[in-house]
Amino acid sequence: MLPEVLLDETIDDMRHDFQAKLVQSCPQKVFSLGEGVVNVEDTSKCNFCQNCVRLCSAENKPHLISIKPIESFITFDIESVGSISSLNIFKQACNILKSQVKKTRHVTIELETEYED
Repeated sequence: MLPEVLLDETIDDMRHDFQAKLVQSCPQKVFSLGEGVVNVEDTSKCNFCQNCVRLCSAENKPHLISIKPIESFITFDIESVGSISSLNIFKQACNILKSQVKKTRHVTIELETEYED
């Protein structure tokens, strides 16, 4: 899932050393530090490690940052060696998933019928 990384506007009022610590706390380099301004560079790099959130909490400033998944957004990384295109791999995977969902639905209906009696 893609994370939503929200910074409280007061983060830019914090001491420069704290801002630098916050930027450095992220192993994925999601943040950058401009002239007294903390920026979110690339939320797609965030892996929900929560290092930045823990740092803010340890400094009694838990309100400064919020990271939560965007529930309606899913990313797929598809790698191909070339014999099948990435698009065809995705289509085949969707067909397999669709088939598995149908099977699960069928079993669920059977179980509901069995336990209703």
